[in-house]
Amino acid sequence: MKRWVLNILCLFVCMSVHAAANVFTVNSDGAQVTFAPDNFTRPAVLPNTDDFHLFGWSSKSKYRVTDFYGVAFVRANGAYAGDFLDWGTLLPEEQQWRTLTAQEWMYILQTRPNAASLSGEATIGEQKGLVLLPDTSTLTISQAAAQWQVAQSRGAVFLPYQGYRDGVEIVQEGEVGYYWTASAKDSKQSIYININQKTQVTGDRFLGCSVRLVQPVCQHTIHLHVDDASMGKVIIFKPQ
Repeated sequence: MKRWVLNILCLFVCMSVHAAANVFTVNSDGAQVTFAPDNFTRPAVLPNTDDFHLFGWSSKSKYRVTDFYGVAFVRANGAYAGDFLDWGTLLPEEQQWRTLTAQEWMYILQTRPNAASLSGEATIGEQKGLVLLPDTSTLTISQAAAQWQVAQSRGAVFLPYQGYRDGVEIVQEGEVGYYWTASAKDSKQSIYININQKTQVTGDRFLGCSVRLVQPVCQHTIHLHVDDASMGKVIIFKPQ
């Protein structure tokens, strides 16, 4: 009886992400992620205020009794010193949410194939921001903005310009979008992305920036040994 060896590359989202079209390559090795549908938020910390959405850089700070994930109004970089503490760790571990590095952000915005045509400024509803289209999208930015629900169902991502926070003051809301990365420069400064200009910027850790998390997309090669008796049968494989 003959045996056949089939190498099958199975591409799937590691956890339960249902927007399969929402796939973005983040480096030259082909690693891919999917974006969360909305920016990360935490419950309001001051009375009569909205949910907290502009965070200082998240760190395991030696100056705090507990880690606070950048939820603070202190305008001192020392309060945010320490190694990076990913906002994704606040969510169930098995979902593997995390923050992109500066290099990964820049790969999506500037380096992946057709990067220039896969992102652009748009207004969705009354909110101005940056639209990101997944790697395989055939839409244009103007088409995505005009038919946003359709574009979103096909994996488009919207990064709103939420401004930035300096202490308790929110500055340039609706005009600029600063998004934190997981990359630090030193104990006082880290790197955020100016999505208006699609550039990375080194800035004070106390600066309040937006956060958008991602989930990994995993590539696994499954080796199947199939004998003659199996040929012609339909076999369904489910990643574990």
